[in-house]
Amino acid sequence: MASGSFTGTTSNNYITARVLWTSTSKPEVNKSDITVTLQVKKSSASSGTTYGTGAWTVLINGTTYNFSATVSIPPNNTYVTIYTKTVKDIEHNPDGTKSVLLGWTGGIAGTSYTTTNVPNTAVTLDAIPRASTISSFGFTNGYIEQGIDITIASKVSTYYHDIHIYLPDTSGTGINLISTANGRKAGGTHHINFTSDQLSTIYKAMPSKTSSQFTIYVKTYTNATSSTEIGDWQHKTATGNISDSIKPSISSFTAAINSGGLSGLYVQGKSTTKLTCAATMGNGANITSYVFSGPNLSSTSTSNTATSGAITSSGTLTYKVTVTDSRGRKASATTQIYVYPYAKPSFKSTTVNRSNSSGTLDGAGTYAKYTVEGSYSSVGGKNTRTITVAHSSNGGSTYSAETTIQAATNLNASISGVYGSGSLSATTSYKIRFTIKDSYGATATSVLTLSTVSRAINIKSDNNGVAFGKIAEGNGVETSWDITFKGSGQKSLIFESGSSSAWKTYLYQGGANNSVALGAYDSTNSRSIWSYTNNGNFNINRPVVFGGGVLYTSIAANTNLNDMRTPGFYKCPASATAATLTNCPTTQAFGLTIEEHAGVKQTLTVYLTGNQPIIYVRNFYNNTWGQWSRLCYAAENVTLWSGTAGVNTTLTLKENFRDFRYLTCIIGTTTEPYGIVLGAFLDNEVAELHFGASLTATNGLAGSNTYGAKFTTSSGTSIKLVGCGTSSTSNLSVRKIVGWR
Repeated sequence: MASGSFTGTTSNNYITARVLWTSTSKPEVNKSDITVTLQVKKSSASSGTTYGTGAWTVLINGTTYNFSATVSIPPNNTYVTIYTKTVKDIEHNPDGTKSVLLGWTGGIAGTSYTTTNVPNTAVTLDAIPRASTISSFGFTNGYIEQGIDITIASKVSTYYHDIHIYLPDTSGTGINLISTANGRKAGGTHHINFTSDQLSTIYKAMPSKTSSQFTIYVKTYTNATSSTEIGDWQHKTATGNISDSIKPSISSFTAAINSGGLSGLYVQGKSTTKLTCAATMGNGANITSYVFSGPNLSSTSTSNTATSGAITSSGTLTYKVTVTDSRGRKASATTQIYVYPYAKPSFKSTTVNRSNSSGTLDGAGTYAKYTVEGSYSSVGGKNTRTITVAHSSNGGSTYSAETTIQAATNLNASISGVYGSGSLSATTSYKIRFTIKDSYGATATSVLTLSTVSRAINIKSDNNGVAFGKIAEGNGVETSWDITFKGSGQKSLIFESGSSSAWKTYLYQGGANNSVALGAYDSTNSRSIWSYTNNGNFNINRPVVFGGGVLYTSIAANTNLNDMRTPGFYKCPASATAATLTNCPTTQAFGLTIEEHAGVKQTLTVYLTGNQPIIYVRNFYNNTWGQWSRLCYAAENVTLWSGTAGVNTTLTLKENFRDFRYLTCIIGTTTEPYGIVLGAFLDNEVAELHFGASLTATNGLAGSNTYGAKFTTSSGTSIKLVGCGTSSTSNLSVRKIVGWR
């Protein structure tokens, strides 16, 4: 609390004036209250008391206050208080200082004390300590890792400051990142870097964020070492971002054969690969996903490994992993493997002929001379092939034990040799089976016939078989020779069955002057079945039947017709199914034909019980379907309704009358029709369309004020007929409605 006093004179030399003042500080608002007391005293050297009612003016901090008072001033040299005034909330300067100007004038009229002369005097109030403020606060370039920049506006140059910064955590208590351990700072601009431990604390507090609000606090002290605090903590917020470099890192990404490898090599269609990623999360974050991709692999999980399916490609293949952390930041890496091409073994060519034991060809030999050329995938020389041979009597199903004619090798060359131990009888034909097998156990076979010894004609001993070029082994006709039909006429193979050859079919060659190169003919029904002509045309003259019906494919429920682009014949035999289809112009049963042109054309024919077809067509081109268009027919008309209908009648029309562009309305009396009026549908609805104007005797109708029909809005298969009648005795009515497309 500050206080003081000062004196002045009056117009009475014996009277002295005095000003007393006290002030009380309000540090929290940088203000003070001041109380001013005005007093006078009269010297004892005077012999009389001065009294009366006076008027005075007091000046306090630039404001004058007028007052009056009745006073008595005895000559006893003692101050008498004549007025006290308190002024509240006087604003101090920003640095907490304040001077107030005080003054006093006035007196008691009609006495020797008429004026008071107390000059205006400045008094100094107690200075209020003021805390420094934060002018600016932010992160260098916006990034936490580059530190903070802060400017402190100090009220007094000797003040020092503690600086704390907080990042709110989930508990709301805050994390102290900078404390007094960093040393107090004077006013001005400062750059402060975080320590590695402080950065680690920040990262851990932001596991799923890349930025956050930080709050900085400044406390003011009187000097660098004093414990005297000035004012409250000042604070300011700013957004800090985690550097883009704080993200997952991948130290290794490797691939290893998981299954199906061959001597450490990847093999097409056989091998799978296991991918393993070693990744480190961004500081303070967590790994949320690993996304693996590549041939025969697509995997997203929290596991750092993934296994592909059997790899169907070959050559150098690339796999990729993308790691994502809880901040949404990513890192990617690739690795490559080489996959050797692989295909199952196969035979390029095989031959077998009778020979003697040394391999010299002999038509009556009891050995088999063979030449075999197989193909297989070498897989970098790690795959091997083995070729074996076995035999069975022709027509038999049991083969001898396999004999290896080429042991496991990685060669791909043709081999020749002699098979058998002299037991392949010359009078019996045999099936000779060659088998090639690789390291995976995949096999291919080639079966050839080793014919009997050659004979021009041989008749079976029981007379039930004959053979040409070989020994007869079974009933019927056998030949090991080609059959050639020579001559200029038509040549036929005739197949007969039934009594008296009731059923007869010809397989014929048309001859030199016939356009048919080859054909089949049903002589029983006198019709061609099929023919192949000399100009390359193949004609099928009878329906092709599969499974008991013509080749039509049923359309399943809920099918989208936009997805049907394969040429062919299709059917939707149930209206209930048609109602479930998408992009279909009808809910009735229908047949569908799909043709190819530069794009695709769909032609849809609706099932109807009548004779009027409803056919829709649309095209698919440049990856876009056109609209369905209904085919129109010249002069096509359908009687939709027939009978007699008067005013305000609801008619049920045949078919779906909304498919028709025009209606022909025939109007007349009960005995004769008189007028025909056309009306058009608009947007598939009949909406107040008037058919005809006034029809009187002058234009063919008896009576007067007779009007034609008009139709109101329709729904379903019904239409409302109104305004059909006459004010005369005539009974004008609609006789018939015909739809025109």
